[in-house]
Amino acid sequence: MTISYLKPFADWLSISYPTSLSPHLDIVSLFTTISPLDYTDLGGAKELYKSTSGGSLFITSKDSYVNLSISGLLLSQARDSEHYRTFLELLASAPYNITRLDVAYDTPLAGPLSIQRIRGIYPTGHAQVATRQRQLQYILNQLNDGTDTGTVYFQNNKYKGTIKLRVYDKAHQMIQEHSTAINPTTRYELSVCRGASLSDFENPA
Repeated sequence: MTISYLKPFADWLSISYPTSLSPHLDIVSLFTTISPLDYTDLGGAKELYKSTSGGSLFITSKDSYVNLSISGLLLSQARDSEHYRTFLELLASAPYNITRLDVAYDTPLAGPLSIQRIRGIYPTGHAQVATRQRQLQYILNQLNDGTDTGTVYFQNNKYKGTIKLRVYDKAHQMIQEHSTAINPTTRYELSVCRGASLSDFENPA
């Protein structure tokens, strides 16, 4: 896994189209040219495509709309491929509504140190996010050296609002979930569920 430090990038995209105009079949075909996809019918008009190189594409089909949810790993593969411009053109080929956009920003800082710094900056356990005071939620694991690492949510992790922010130890997550070692990395991730555009997706800075 290649980490591009100090550069924001899209790490999740959920986007909906009118059913009659949806480019989802062309997008599936494009991803197939990048890496083979395994298909699973989830039932209830829901489909899952999993790349053999990692990453997933979820499709939900309704009478009036089709929603695509594309994971960060799959987006990364698209960015690194020769088909990225075509991918962007397909996304913009019909009227759309972005229902979720995650933007990530990686720093070469060890997770435990980031957790310690956040605790120091917000000693009361509260922070202002999108003009409102939010209570921080820490979901942590203790490492062998006694330090804590994991994820800090700048609101409850079940929060359903428009803007969500979390900071987490990406290196720890990669070991826990994928058994893959990367350099010490802290990821800052902003999730927006309304009002984003494809310009924000392409250039999240």
